[in-house]
Amino acid sequence: MFKRGKRMKKSHYLAAAGAVVMALAGRAEAACDLQKVVTMPVQSDGNLLTVNGSLDGHKVKFLIDTALPKSIILAPAATEMGLEVTDSRESWVKAQNLGKTVGDTTIGQMVVGLLGMKNIRMTVIGQREDLGAKDLVAVFGRDYLSQFDVEIDMAKNTLTLYTPQPAACKDSNLAYWSDKYNVLSMGKSDLLVAKINGEEVKAVLDSGEPYSTLTTRAAQRASLVKDSDAKVAAEHLPTDVISMSYEMGIYQRTANIQQNGETQTGSTIRKAPDVWQGKFDTLSLDQEVMKGGEVRYQRFPEFKSTTGSFVDKESAAQELMLGVDFLRAHHVLVSYSQKKIYFTYVGGPAFQ
Repeated sequence: MFKRGKRMKKSHYLAAAGAVVMALAGRAEAACDLQKVVTMPVQSDGNLLTVNGSLDGHKVKFLIDTALPKSIILAPAATEMGLEVTDSRESWVKAQNLGKTVGDTTIGQMVVGLLGMKNIRMTVIGQREDLGAKDLVAVFGRDYLSQFDVEIDMAKNTLTLYTPQPAACKDSNLAYWSDKYNVLSMGKSDLLVAKINGEEVKAVLDSGEPYSTLTTRAAQRASLVKDSDAKVAAEHLPTDVISMSYEMGIYQRTANIQQNGETQTGSTIRKAPDVWQGKFDTLSLDQEVMKGGEVRYQRFPEFKSTTGSFVDKESAAQELMLGVDFLRAHHVLVSYSQKKIYFTYVGGPAFQ
């Protein structure tokens, strides 16, 4: 059950010449001009938020990922396209062991949906052929998304990019679609504050994650973990969760074995993490309160990372990943210019 926070409009809206113009009441001189750059169609099959595009003329699909700091292309695809890959010094990649191939490449012409960009640097990683769907070999990450304000409307299957004027729009309400909206401030690494069973957790809007998921530690802290919790069946596990797609995974050592009288050292393998379904009493985001729902939780990889990585020192900084299931149930605008996220519940389960 949702209790949706209702807020009064702080401004009125006028659409004109491809722009949404917001005139603050009593302050016409400080009108917020939210310039629309492009609206592009998105697909969400299998809860993968993707757009069609191309890299130097090669047709590809992009995964839209609001949580990944760097845009990437999978190494096998880069090789097939004949892209020149140079050695990478990206510490956040190497610290997280994101695949055996690590490098950089420059894309002369990148087209994401209806957005064209030139001379784009991308990180080349991983050994997978795709990220869970045919031709899905690239990720459009936060390094380029954050140059815009990003509106995601899953009811219309659209993604819209805006370029607001920071000075005029600094204090404006950007939720032009409704007077019923919630807003959260984004802190370091774009983290949000959520509460589960009254316990504060660090959340992030993660459009690269098909299903909203808690870390096991956060679930335990919020008294959400129970012995009776159901384990998510293997056939319902996405193949593209961040712990697998970007070659992170949960690493385990296999047991040593005796062979021909000698001890053979076990190898290090990557395995899918166990995922559980836990029940919460309340989960709140600003004024929106969900009661008596269920959310997935799993153990995420732990790394000793360096400054700039999207994981903190010994454990993941984010504790609740708000995935594509959350986006399906909400109209969302990520305002990187204001460091805020506006969202309105539009129906359906927020957590699948």
